[in-house]
Amino acid sequence: MLARNVADLSDPPKPMKTEMSTWSAQQVQGFLSYVKAHRLYPCFLLLLTTGMRRGELCGLRWEGIDFETKRISIRRSRVVVGYSNVVNSEPKTARGRRIVPLDPAVVDVLRGYRARQLQERLAWGAGYQGDGGIVFTHEDGAALHPDQISNAFERLTQAAELPRIRLHDLRHTYATLALQSGVPLWAVSDILGHASLAITSNVYRHAIPPVFEEAAGKVAGLMLGRSRPPSALGRDE
Repeated sequence: MLARNVADLSDPPKPMKTEMSTWSAQQVQGFLSYVKAHRLYPCFLLLLTTGMRRGELCGLRWEGIDFETKRISIRRSRVVVGYSNVVNSEPKTARGRRIVPLDPAVVDVLRGYRARQLQERLAWGAGYQGDGGIVFTHEDGAALHPDQISNAFERLTQAAELPRIRLHDLRHTYATLALQSGVPLWAVSDILGHASLAITSNVYRHAIPPVFEEAAGKVAGLMLGRSRPPSALGRDE
């Protein structure tokens, strides 16, 4: 009966942003040392050293890990729709389908975890669930529920007496420490699978002021004669 939708005239409230919390490098080291003997240690190590999302971690299959080139191919995600319904889906964005580099030490941990999983599969025999392709599972091969990883992380963080942060904040921790250590913004953006470089810049602007300060000093140094400018096209003289 209305000629137009009067709701179009309203200004909807802006969604509340969840405050980002991160750990320092020393706190990360303390956490990894505390959980090193825990079954989920490879999970947390992978999250902290790659910035992967929880769903990407849960959807990871062994075929997506190249141990020779030390890379992970992210092609799927397992997400929660209500607690009881966990579904496989495509990555969050088109750039979410990406290749993520691995540190050699992380590769060694994953090799050891793989060997352990194969032993468990033999021990369970016909009772083993799944096809053995999912990386992170229970001892009987059943896939981990994403919330189980989050809940375990919360318990372990509290037991380790570390500042309480969300599991997703491990992704923020990775990005923050990467930028602070000098990793280029474009590289961090690619590794995280952000839709654009602008998103990475906006979200992690707090981590890059030192980069801007360094740039200001270098440019001023050139103009004020404190350093020699680079040669144009290689012509020094």
